[in-house]
Amino acid sequence: MYVKCGSLDDARKLFDEMPHTDLVTWTAMISGYSQHDRPVDALVLFPQMLRRGLEPNQFTLSSLLKASGAGPDDKHGRQLHAYCFKYGFDSYVYVGHFSPWTCMLGVAYGRIPNDL
Repeated sequence: MYVKCGSLDDARKLFDEMPHTDLVTWTAMISGYSQHDRPVDALVLFPQMLRRGLEPNQFTLSSLLKASGAGPDDKHGRQLHAYCFKYGFDSYVYVGHFSPWTCMLGVAYGRIPNDL
């Protein structure tokens, strides 16, 4: 609920205090950061999630690709794109088609305005 309302700091505080987190809670935080113009925070969570043994789903990756498009460079986007192909997520509609990957490249190379 905090994420939907844009109270990301409160959401993160609650997230950090949770005794058990799962893919849904990680994806909610990543998506919230991505949707509320905090791409770096979203991208930082991904390796932390992986270290805890959680595997992303197509919704997690879609939010991360969106965040990488708003980031300072395309390094994260390229790594995520490779991850998607390596683990077979390229066939998922949320990841493989219109993809935030397409947007990321367009924004990074000045072909799409960043505020779309």
